[in-house]
Amino acid sequence: MAFVLDQSTWYRWPVSFDVADDGSWKRQSFDGHFARLGQDRVNYLIAAASARVAQIQRGELNVDDEVIDDISIASEVLVGWEGILDAKGGEVPYSDGSKAKLLKVEAVATAIVTAWAESIHGSKKPTSKKPPAFG
Repeated sequence: MAFVLDQSTWYRWPVSFDVADDGSWKRQSFDGHFARLGQDRVNYLIAAASARVAQIQRGELNVDDEVIDDISIASEVLVGWEGILDAKGGEVPYSDGSKAKLLKVEAVATAIVTAWAESIHGSKKPTSKKPPAFG
């Protein structure tokens, strides 16, 4: 298959994670819409995240340090979603406010970053749905 240079600005990829609930883990998932970043930005995010992990492992990270973390990476790469519901079972529309609320949920930002990293390294197969057209 030939490569088309003009790609969409985002793509769909599954995000899965476990949530603690009444003494057990419950598997949760949704389809994240990830921004197509340039290779320079991808390289920067990966290097910054790796440096942060190394600082943590050496015990050198201070809470006040200006470092990139899972929340900041997830906030940058996640540009939409499908399959996130409210308490009544209705679809939660994507917005900056709802994304900020989502990223405060324990383990979700890390799951988003993990799914994004898998998507750029080819570790999983994407969903077969096609992204909707935006106006």
